Amino acid sequence: MDSLTQLTLGAAVGEAVLGKKIGNKAPLWGMFFGTLPDLDVLFNPWLDPVSRLAFHRGPSHALLTLLGLSLLLAWLFRWAFRKHAIAYGHWFAYFWLILLTHVLIDTFTTYGTQLFLPLTDYRASTNNVSIIDPLYTVPLLVGLVAAMRRGRGEPKRQRANAIGLFVSTLYMGITFLNKSQADQVFERSLREQGVEAQRVMSSPGFLSSVLWYCVAQTDSGFHVGHHSLFDKSREVEFRYYPRRAELLEHLSGSAALERLDWFSDGYWMAHQAQGRDYLIDLRMGMLDPSSEDPLEAFVFIFELERGPGGEVWPRQARPGQGRDDWSAVMGGLARRTFGLRP
Repeated sequence: MDSLTQLTLGAAVGEAVLGKKIGNKAPLWGMFFGTLPDLDVLFNPWLDPVSRLAFHRGPSHALLTLLGLSLLLAWLFRWAFRKHAIAYGHWFAYFWLILLTHVLIDTFTTYGTQLFLPLTDYRASTNNVSIIDPLYTVPLLVGLVAAMRRGRGEPKRQRANAIGLFVSTLYMGITFLNKSQADQVFERSLREQGVEAQRVMSSPGFLSSVLWYCVAQTDSGFHVGHHSLFDKSREVEFRYYPRRAELLEHLSGSAALERLDWFSDGYWMAHQAQGRDYLIDLRMGMLDPSSEDPLEAFVFIFELERGPGGEVWPRQARPGQGRDDWSAVMGGLARRTFGLRP
């Protein structure tokens, strides 16, 4: 998820484990270690765009990496802060739970997290929460701030932080229920409309788990639709997009193209505009569902170019590039979230 959420979650978990023993040091250190796995982005200047996609949420998010790091950090902190007389097991629980919760909530988003490296590069993803969701973050933040304003021995300190963790965790559980409800609507609509899908995925819209997005793959392309939990009708309006893989045949055999296929889990379509080749990752949702232009409609877009040696150089394109009506786009998403269709 976003950096503010990871920072706040790390602080709240750190406070829950060691706040009573070391006071505000527990959440303050938790802020840093709660964002530590995402520092893999510091390697971006030395990586090409496709390698960045594979490296982010890769080795730094693997369970084996985090287990070894937790064991090492627990040993170092027990030695460095031996005056606090905190057992090694408590230090280990502190670091392990902070790092583990970081990768777990990343796994709940659509991007995918390579939890099981180096055994497999499978990217785990449950697609039940948006990468930015204030309804998850705000209760954590309120509980944490309330806790840090009190002394480490005050019962109200632990209670405030515990309430924030409970409410945010409860909301996370509700997102799974919302996803299940939306999936039932999508599957029924596809069946009633005679769409024989090979596989179907759904993910939440931006900033909440109220608006849901669905991609149903068929032999020749994809049916894409939205459903809001506020919709009065349970009939989903799907728009069909052909895969058009033939547009990229001249780039076949490219390692970069194969990596993009892996990253998108096969949920991609090809597009050409103004003599340029594009690969659009459909998993990441739509910015403007009302637009007929895929380059304006979708969020994750890669422009593909041939390098001097014949290799393919993908460049992540900014969605909606050149648009000047962002307030209208955001307003449209907000209205659709509350069940108002175009």
